[in-house]
Amino acid sequence: MKANQFSAKKLTRRVLIGTLLAFSSITVACGSDTRVSTECTQVVSEAPQKIISLSATHTEILFAVGAGEQVIAVDSMSNYPSESAGVLTDLAAYEPSVESITAYEPDLVVIGDDFV
Repeated sequence: MKANQFSAKKLTRRVLIGTLLAFSSITVACGSDTRVSTECTQVVSEAPQKIISLSATHTEILFAVGAGEQVIAVDSMSNYPSESAGVLTDLAAYEPSVESITAYEPDLVVIGDDFV
């Protein structure tokens, strides 16, 4: 049984490392990019300094990749890692308020895939 636990830990660690590497690669790749939408063209010229996370999973990833200092607000479900406890949590992930979000004047808002 201990061999199975060791194997499961090793697999979990590999999946976490792979996820973090993928997320950090995406973050680096988006450092200076032009996006075209039906509304306008937006150029991202520098890394975001004020991030709001409306997803507990993404909050954990942001802290894991070293972007925790830029996180200014999180949703009420984001309670891990312990460093996120000092971040404001007055936002609701499942009923986001545009007014509440824009009051923070964020550079980036991270949401879960259930909002897409």
